Amino acid sequence: FVIAYLTIKWFISFVEKIGMLPFVIYRLLLGVIIFLTIF
Repeated sequence: FVIAYLTIKWFISFVEKIGMLPFVIYRLLLGVIIFLTIF
């Protein structure tokens, strides 16, 4: 539980540093790749 909390805390600080845009782009690309793989 402690490790999960620290991971989330680190992830939030990381996202605040780089901004949300790269993460959103990554999620969109991942979603498209999975979608194309399934269909």
